[in-house]
Amino acid sequence: MRVEKTQYQEKHEFLSSYRWRMEEVRVLRERIDDLEDQLTGIRAQVLTDMPRGGKAMGIDDLIAKKVDLIRLCEQDLALAEEAQKAIYQSIRSVDNIRDRTILSMFYVDGMSIGRIADALSFSDRQIKRFKKNAVKNMQIDQCCHSMSPDVTGAM
Repeated sequence: MRVEKTQYQEKHEFLSSYRWRMEEVRVLRERIDDLEDQLTGIRAQVLTDMPRGGKAMGIDDLIAKKVDLIRLCEQDLALAEEAQKAIYQSIRSVDNIRDRTILSMFYVDGMSIGRIADALSFSDRQIKRFKKNAVKNMQIDQCCHSMSPDVTGAM
C-alpha cells in the first residue's frame, strides 16, 4: 500500500537533498581515506611457505578503486552544489527573514533544532513551528522536484 506524499513531505525531501548528498560525499571520502591508508601500508611482499587465505588486493587494484571513488565523490559534490543552489533559491521565496534563516541553518548548514533555538534565542518548539510553517509557505520550482534523492540512493 503506497501512501501519497503531502506537499510538506515533498518540500522537506527536496530541502533535505543537499544534506543527503553531503552525507554521501562524507562516506565516500572516508572510503578514499581507508584506501589511502591501505596503500601506504603495503610493503614488499614477504615470501613464505605458509598458506594465506583469500586474495589480497594489489597496489594497482587499490589505486583503480581509489580513482573510481574520487570520481564518484566529485560527481556527488557537483550534485550537492546544484541542490544547494536550488534550495537557496526556494528558501528565498519565503517572505519572513527569520523563517529563511531557520530553513538555511537547518537544511543547508545542517544545524540541529536545539542549536538553532540557542542561536536565535527561541525554544525548540518555536523553531519547529517556524520551520514547519516556512516549509509550507515556501515555493519550489517544478524543475527542482527532481533534485530530491530517493532514500534508497537512486535519483
